[in-house]
Amino acid sequence: MTWRSERKFFRRVVEEFSAPHDEGLLRDRDFAAGTIVDTKELVVTGPGGKPSRISTPHGAVIVSQTCDVVLAKCHAVQLARVALLDGSTALEALDRQRPRYVPLPAAGPHLFADLEYVGSVHKDLLANLHGRDGVRGDTQVREFGRDVGRKYSRYAFPDEVEPWLHPLKEVVNEKYDSSDSPTGKVLQDVVELRVEASSGWSAGSPYSLTLIVILSAGALPDFADPPPMPAELADWFEHKRRTTHEVAERLIQAPTKEDAWHLWHGFGRTLTDRCKPRPNASDEVRSAVAEGELSVEVLGEDEFSLARMRRSEMLDLDHLSDPPPR
Repeated sequence: MTWRSERKFFRRVVEEFSAPHDEGLLRDRDFAAGTIVDTKELVVTGPGGKPSRISTPHGAVIVSQTCDVVLAKCHAVQLARVALLDGSTALEALDRQRPRYVPLPAAGPHLFADLEYVGSVHKDLLANLHGRDGVRGDTQVREFGRDVGRKYSRYAFPDEVEPWLHPLKEVVNEKYDSSDSPTGKVLQDVVELRVEASSGWSAGSPYSLTLIVILSAGALPDFADPPPMPAELADWFEHKRRTTHEVAERLIQAPTKEDAWHLWHGFGRTLTDRCKPRPNASDEVRSAVAEGELSVEVLGEDEFSLARMRRSEMLDLDHLSDPPPR
C-alpha cells in the first residue's frame, strides 16, 4: 500500500467514526441533557473490575452535555439511573440537599437522576431508544446541569471537622419533612446551610468556623440596623438556654418583625449549639474548631453575595444513610 492509499484508508476510517448519522439522528430524536430514555439496565464496573448490569426499571437519564449528545465527534454519552424516591429523601433531594439525586421536574416530583450509577452508552444504541423529557425549559435545563456538576465539585470537609457537623445534619434530616414539627416548619424557609472557615481550609486546625443560615427572600425582616430586642423576648431568652424546638415554636406564632428578626438569629444559634462532637471523640477532633464552637450568621438569600458563596461550602445531607431507590 502506497503512502497515498494509506492516507486515503485512514481518512476513510476517520470519516466512518465521525460520520454525521449520529448527529442528525439524535438531533432529530430531540435527545439532550435531561432526556429520560427507556433502557432497562446500565452496565457499570462491578466488584473485581468486572462489568455489572444495574436494573433501571424507571429508565436512565442523559447527564452528558447536550452538545456532546448531538456532535458527531462524540461517540458515547453518559446515562444515570433514574430512581423513584419518596418521603424525606425525596423532599431533601428536591431541596438540593442530597447531591446524589438530581430532580427531574418534568417527569414528576418522585423521579431523580441517581448519580451513584452512571454508565457510558454508544450513540448507535441510544438512537434506538425512546426518550421523554426529564427537564423542560431553560430554567430546568440550567438547574439540571448545575446540580449534576455539584455532585462532582462539592467540597469534602476535613475529617476532623465532620464530627462537629454531623449532629446538625441529623436533626435537619429528621425534622425537615415533619409537618407536625415546629422545627420542620421553620426549616422550610431555610434555603441553604453553609460553612465558612475565616482563615480558609488550608490554614489547618483549629478552624474558625461560621454556620451561615440562608433564608428564603422575605423570611427575615429587613432592617437598616439590628432592631432592639423586645424586653419580653429578651427575658424569655435569658430565662434558660432555648432549644431549637422552643425557638421554632415561637417563630411560627406570627411574631412582630422585631421578634421574628431576633428569633431567626436565636434559631441559628440553636443550630450551632448542636455542632458538638461525641464525648469520646479523639483529641484531634475535639481541638478542630477554634473556641470549641461555631459562630452563626443568618441572612436572606437576597443578601448573600457571590463572594461569600465562593469562600463557603454548602452543607449537604448526602452522607446519611439513604433508603434504597426503587
